[in-house]
Amino acid sequence: MLDPDSQEQRPIEQIFDILTSFPSDALEYVDESLPAPRRNQRATMAQMAQRFARTHTEPMGVRFPLNFPDIPTRAPDNGVPSFLSSTSCTLLQDLLRAQLDVDEARICTCAAPPPPRCGHAISKRQFAALTTAWIYWQGGTTMLSEAGTVTAPHWDQYGLSTWISCLEGEIGLAWLVRPKNPEEHMRWLSDPGRPTARWAFKVLRPGDALYMPSGTVHFVFRRPSGGQTLGYSEHLVRRRHLVGWLRVVGLTLGREDVDLEGYGLVLPPLMRQVRVLVKAVKAQGLEEMYGGKERLGEALKLVGQVEKAIKSVFASWRSLPSHFLHAISLA
Repeated sequence: MLDPDSQEQRPIEQIFDILTSFPSDALEYVDESLPAPRRNQRATMAQMAQRFARTHTEPMGVRFPLNFPDIPTRAPDNGVPSFLSSTSCTLLQDLLRAQLDVDEARICTCAAPPPPRCGHAISKRQFAALTTAWIYWQGGTTMLSEAGTVTAPHWDQYGLSTWISCLEGEIGLAWLVRPKNPEEHMRWLSDPGRPTARWAFKVLRPGDALYMPSGTVHFVFRRPSGGQTLGYSEHLVRRRHLVGWLRVVGLTLGREDVDLEGYGLVLPPLMRQVRVLVKAVKAQGLEEMYGGKERLGEALKLVGQVEKAIKSVFASWRSLPSHFLHAISLA
C-alpha cells in the first residue's frame, strides 16, 4: 500500500521503489525533442526514477513531457475503488484464466484445421496473445506522467470498461456523453478527429476514482502548469454488462483502424469461453447474475455476430501468411 501522507517520499517515489526492483525492466517512449528517426527511446526504470525525482519541482513541467499510460503493476489497495471487490467485476479475468488454464498438449502448434476442430483447445499464437493480455489485465496498470501530457480521444482496446484512480497530482478526464444508440456511436467512428457530441469533464485528485463503461470515448490530460501525476487504471467486464461489452466489440470491428492481429488472436478464444460460460450459467440457474435469461440469449447472438465479423475482416486480408490465418481462425 502506498502512503500518500508520507513526509519522506511522494507516491511517485514510492512506486519507483517497486518498479526499480527489477533491473531488466525498461520503458519505451517517444522523445519529441529528438529528430524523427531517433524519437523512439528506451530507458531503464532507474533512469526514469531519476528523471521524475529531478523534475517534479519545476512549476511549468518540461517542454517535451513524458507519458506512460500503461505500466503493468498491480495497484495498491488504496488505489483500487471499493466496488471492485465485488465478484460481479471479475468476468474478464475469469474468461482469461479459463482459457490459459490448459494442458500444454492441448495448445495447437500444427498446420491442421484451427482449434477446436483440430482437437486442440487454443493455438500457440492465441495463447501467447492472451498471456500478454493477462499481464495488463490481472492487476491493473500504473499511469505515470509529467505535466502537460494528453492521451488523445479513444475508447479502450477490445471495448473493455475501465476505472481510473489518482494517487498524486491532478489527472483530467473528459468523455463523450454516452450516445443514445449504435448509430450515434458509429457517427463518431466515421470521423474520430472531429467528435460532435457533448463532453463531460472531471479532474481527479488524490483519493478520487472514475469508472467508465464499455465503449466510453474519453481522453486524459494534465495541465501544463501542473505537476507530475500518478494514477492507476484497470480494465474489466461486469457480469451484468456482458451484452453491452459484446455490442461494443462488434462496433469496434467495424472501424478501419482495428488492430487486426490483436483482435484476431485475443477475441476468438474469449468468444469461445463466453459460449462455455453461458451454458454453465444456465445449467446452474445463475442467469440473474448476468441480467436474466433474455440477456444471456442476446449475449449468445452477439457472440455469433462477433465471430462472423472477425471472419469477414480477415477474409479481406488474403495476403496474410497461412500460419497467421490458422492462428486466428474460429470454429
